[in-house]
Formats: sequence, structure tokens, C-alpha cells
Amino acid sequence: MKDILQPRHLACLMEFCRGAAALVFDYDGTLAPIVEDPDKARIRASTRRLLRELSGFYPCALVSGRSRRQLALMTQGITLSCLVGNHGMEWMPPMPLPKAIRRRVRRWERHLRRAFADTPGIRIEGKGLSCAVHYRQVSSALKPQVRERIFREAASFGRVRILEGKDVVDFMPPSLAHKGAALKRIRRLLSCDRALYVGDDTTDEDAFALRTPKRYLGIRVGDSRASKAAYCLPAQSDIDALLKALLSFRIPKGQGAHA
Repeated sequence: MKDILQPRHLACLMEFCRGAAALVFDYDGTLAPIVEDPDKARIRASTRRLLRELSGFYPCALVSGRSRRQLALMTQGITLSCLVGNHGMEWMPPMPLPKAIRRRVRRWERHLRRAFADTPGIRIEGKGLSCAVHYRQVSSALKPQVRERIFREAASFGRVRILEGKDVVDFMPPSLAHKGAALKRIRRLLSCDRALYVGDDTTDEDAFALRTPKRYLGIRVGDSRASKAAYCLPAQSDIDALLKALLSFRIPKGQGAHA
């Protein structure tokens, strides 16, 4: 079990965030609550205000399985130093990628759309460099059998990297980047000595696995015995408390962080 982030840990967190430190977040389940319809996932107003304020004191970045375009729309009005979509594959400016990769992903997407055309609660999302099958809206009793079928349908894809999250399965070319590689690149791009990463799912474990002392620190939203994160927050609703703590390290005493 990970250490639940408590007041006694704040001194260590404050020491880590001294100087040139980047704050990097996942979106769904981290900054925004998980909802039945992923298209309706939104950052709470209080979290949005805190993140906007934080971005004035730290370089802040997002790395998500969503497309970069979606992230830009969902974070309008917040000054972020870097937005990375598709689990670390989609940057601005874009990284050059062979057209064959995009064609392969489109073939997967078409196959999945045909296979699940008549399955209630399934949503296929094409993201250019990857595609995903969302089954959060499938009835609970049917979810295990739907999940098994998703993997059966993918058996014909050949070489593919599969990332399984909360009621979602992502398919992407195996040779491309992941969130751990993206976190390292973000730290270099932003000229930071260290980077704090906050995420909530198995798709974030590549970032949590970066254990270089005094370079990377991971906080998982929701406990997981198998997680490589150093600390955890009990629930997504605790994200504001973390953001306030991070603000308090930079705001002069007496002014205080507010939501």
C-alpha cells in the first residue's frame, strides 16, 4: 500500500518542489472526476481556479490519453506550459511520424467500429495516433464479457501496445512514446530540475516508474498496492487539497491559497 499523502509528508513534498520544479497532471480521474460519458468530464470550478493560480508559480503540464485538441478545449483559460495527448505521443509541434502508422490505427478503428456497432454502451474513439474502446456505459453485469471480447477483437491487430484503464482499452503502435518518456521530455523542455507527476490509472505507471532520486516524484489518485507511485491521494475529490498545498509552498506566509 502506498503512503497516503498526509500533513507529515508536506515537508518532503515542499523540499522536492523547491527551485525549478514542473507540475505534470493526468486529466480524467486526476484533475477532472470520472464520469459516465467521457465527453462530459470537466474540471471543477475550484480546481480550475487553483490550477490557473498554480500556473503562475510553476511550469504546469498535462499528459493524457485524450487527444491534444480535446485537452486544449477542456483547459481553455488556463496557462499551461505543455499539453501532451495520446499517452505521450501527441505534441505541439507534432513529432514526425510515418503515415503508415496513422493508416494502421485507422484500420484498427474501422475494425472496432464494425465489431461493436450493435453493442449498447460501447464508444469507439479515434485519436489519430491511437484508438480506444470505452465501455463505462455498458451494464455492470456485461462488462467482464465485453472486456474479454475487446481483447479478442484486437487479436488480429498484430504488433500493438494495449493500455487498459478504467472501463477503457487503448490501442497504439508499440514503438511510440508513453507517459514516462513524455514526463522526461517535458522536464527537459521546461528546463526544470525535477518533475512531480499526478495520475490515477494503470496508464500512468510508466511515469510513476521513473525513480531517479530528486528528479521525479509520483502521486497516485486512489490507492493501488501495485502502483510505483511514492504517495497516493485517497480520492479524486482530494485534488484541491494537493493543489492548495503546492500553492502554499510558493505564496508568502499570510496570503494563503484560496479556492
